[in-house]
Amino acid sequence: MKLVKTPSPRVAIALLALILAACQSTSPQVTEAELRAEYARASAEWTARFQGQYEYDVRHIMVRTQAQAEAALARVRAGESFGSVANAVSLDEGSNRKGGELGWNFGVYFVPEFAAAMEALGPAGMTDPPVHTQFGWHVIEVKQRRTAMMPSFEQSRPSLEKLLRDRKTRR
Repeated sequence: MKLVKTPSPRVAIALLALILAACQSTSPQVTEAELRAEYARASAEWTARFQGQYEYDVRHIMVRTQAQAEAALARVRAGESFGSVANAVSLDEGSNRKGGELGWNFGVYFVPEFAAAMEALGPAGMTDPPVHTQFGWHVIEVKQRRTAMMPSFEQSRPSLEKLLRDRKTRR
């Protein structure tokens, strides 16, 4: 049986550096013109879809039953923080550890019942009574509402570069 000798740490590090350099040198390059063209395309699509709409900074508590939702709402109304109630009882694993935070979103990203309740709250407010959807019962709070604005080219640049590099890599 022939044993393979393990390289020294210096040799292993040098090999890793060479591999990383090779990977980086083969990464597709994206030109400024490509970035600007993709931004123009995305901007036109965004404008057609979201112009004149509102974005909502929203959070929620999702439970199985109406009674559980009403109990959660009562705890919040009694002065317990929304976040602590969400942490304790919400079934939404994606947001419960963040105090129910869903962040800034458009209504189209939610099921119709949730979106309608959220939009009816206006610039701020909490649903009362709770809202039923296919996922369960929700206590929804809109913290803020703002007119939607397309991010600037500079704000979008990192995600555009990644998108275009990924596209070129897949080809």
